Amino acid sequence: MIGVVGDSLSGLVCAYRLARAGYDVSVFAESTVDAMPAHAWPTARLHPSDSSTRSLLADLGFEHRLAWDEARIGFYDDGTIHPFNTRTERAAHPRLSLRETVRLEALFAGIARDGDARLGISRSIPIHPEDYDDVPLKSHLESSSTEQTAAAIWTPVLEGRFGAGADALSAAPLLEWVRRRRETRRRGVLEGGGQSLVDALVAEIGTEKVRARPRVTDVVTEAGSLQSVRLERNGELTTQPLEALVIATGPESIGRLTEYDAGIETVTPTFVTISTTRALTGCHEVFVADSAPFDRIVTPTTIDSRADDRTVHTMVRYARSNESSAESAPPADLERRWLAALGELFPPFDRGGLESVETTTGTTKPITSRGYLERVVPYDLETAVADGVFYAGTASRATYPELRLEGAVAAGDAGAERVMAALEPAERPS
Repeated sequence: MIGVVGDSLSGLVCAYRLARAGYDVSVFAESTVDAMPAHAWPTARLHPSDSSTRSLLADLGFEHRLAWDEARIGFYDDGTIHPFNTRTERAAHPRLSLRETVRLEALFAGIARDGDARLGISRSIPIHPEDYDDVPLKSHLESSSTEQTAAAIWTPVLEGRFGAGADALSAAPLLEWVRRRRETRRRGVLEGGGQSLVDALVAEIGTEKVRARPRVTDVVTEAGSLQSVRLERNGELTTQPLEALVIATGPESIGRLTEYDAGIETVTPTFVTISTTRALTGCHEVFVADSAPFDRIVTPTTIDSRADDRTVHTMVRYARSNESSAESAPPADLERRWLAALGELFPPFDRGGLESVETTTGTTKPITSRGYLERVVPYDLETAVADGVFYAGTASRATYPELRLEGAVAAGDAGAERVMAALEPAERPS
C-alpha cells in the first residue's frame, strides 16, 4: 500500500494519479483538523497557462465546466474603488503622480533598470521573477518605486494576496503576480467551485480510501528506509505497513511527523463568503487600502448552476503562524464584525439581502521570504528522512513563488511521478 498523508488538494491529486496507475493507495489525515483542507479554495481562478490543472480537468471530463472571463482588480481607497487594469486606469489613480505612474508602468511591463542612469550607462533588462528570489522585496520597491506607490498599491496587494509585508518577502512572488497579470487578465472559473473538483477526485480514488480517521501520528523508519505509519483512532494506536509514503501537508506538519525542519514560516487565510442577489463591485479582486478587518474582497468566486442570479463575495484576511488567526474568534462574532465593516465600505450593502454566510479557514501557505528556493522541501525525502518517503505539499518546488491552485495540482502530480519512478520496475501494478 502507498499512503498519502494530508487530504489536501495536492494529496488528492497525488492519490488520484497513483490509483489511476493501478496502485493501492489510501489517504490519511495528519491531524484532527487537517492543515490543508482541500475544499478551501474559494478564491481560486485558473490562468490560461495553468497546464497541470487544465490537464487534470480534461482527465476528469470537466473541460466544459470551465468558464473564462476577465479578472479585473481594483483598490478601495477613501470610499472609492479605483480600477487598476489598464494603463489609463492606473494613470487615473488619485494617489499616484505622473512620475510614479511611469515607474509603475515599467514594473508592469516587466522591465528593470541596470546600471547608473546618472552616468548615462543604464539599460533596460527584462524581469524574470525567479532571478529575484534572493532580493528583499523592501529594497526592490525602494529602488523601483516610491513610498507613495508602496502605500497606495503594494502594501494592500502584499497584505491581501501574500499575507505579509515587504520586509518579510523576497521580490519574486510580487514580480510573478505582476507577470501573470501582464500576460493576460483572462481567468477561468470552475462551475461548482473547488468542492466539485474535490468530490470528483475522491470518487475516482474511492471514498473508502480517503479516510479522515484514523490520523497519522508518526512515521516509522528502520535503517534509513520507510517501514510504516502509526495511526490513531479514538485513542487507539495501530500500525500500517507501507511501500511508500507521500506527505502532502504544509511545512510545519512535515516537521511534526518527521522532525524535518524546512525553516519556512506560513500564513493561514480566513474567508468569510457571502451570497447576495446584488454585486458590490464589478472587479474580481478588490484590495482594501482603507482600515478594515479584512484585506481583500474576491468576487465572483464560483459559477453555480443552481443559482445563476446570485453573486458570491469572499472577504480574506491572513494570519501568520506566530499570530492568532482571525478564525480563533467564534464564527458568529467574526461574521458580525466583518459584515459590519463591509456595510461601512459599501453603504448600499443590505444584510437583509444575504442568502448565505460561511466562514472557513483556507490552505496554509508558505511565506516566500528571501532565499526561499534554498529551503523548498524536495519531492524525494530519501536523504532528509528515509528511503520511500516523498513530499507533495505546499512547500514543494511546484508551488513557488506563490501557492496557487496550479501549484497544488502540479505538486500532487510531481509526488505521484516520484513514487512511480521509485517503485518501478520493482513493483509494477498489474
